[in-house]
Amino acid sequence: MAQVSKDGWTTYGPPEEQILAGQIAAAVEAAVHDCRLFARLARKARLEDLPSRLGLTWEQFCKEQLRQPSEVVEAIVRGVEILGEEIPIPAKVAARLGAREIGIKDGKAGPGRGNKTVGRSNRFNGSGRDYWVARLERDHHDDLVAQVRSGAVKAKTAARQAGIVKTKTPLEQLEHWWKKATADERQTFLRFLRETPVDWR
Repeated sequence: MAQVSKDGWTTYGPPEEQILAGQIAAAVEAAVHDCRLFARLARKARLEDLPSRLGLTWEQFCKEQLRQPSEVVEAIVRGVEILGEEIPIPAKVAARLGAREIGIKDGKAGPGRGNKTVGRSNRFNGSGRDYWVARLERDHHDDLVAQVRSGAVKAKTAARQAGIVKTKTPLEQLEHWWKKATADERQTFLRFLRETPVDWR
């Protein structure tokens, strides 16, 4: 593909779709241990209609370029969206969580596709058993995952033990609510402090 620079030089390079396809091929190899780049490129390919530019349907593109059925690709993309991109995410973990979210079972579209087993807001706000189990799996807390699955401990309790859920100290909570308080509420609180005896023991 020819491009003319500002100073009049003409440069040649492969078409943009070939460059993106090459990037995807490299990301596919790494996706087993970290599928964040894979998910970003798959999303970009769909948004920019890369399959049709290569003369493929989305299903063909997933099979030939991404080396996964389209349902699995969609599950991985959704799983990464849910878990966030702060640390590496194995494809297996993202696919498992994403499949539950969009109603896919064993890599195939099930009859309940599109029906959420857990409320969407719960998933995205970091609550719900599946979310916490997926986070524990992602961070390799296998012993805690086993305890949650056996019913010995609740998922959020396990996430707190793993340090995923941060518990604010009373001082941190005071600072948090002070920032959110209105001017009147702050004045009321300061009056309360002045009028309340302090026990220094």
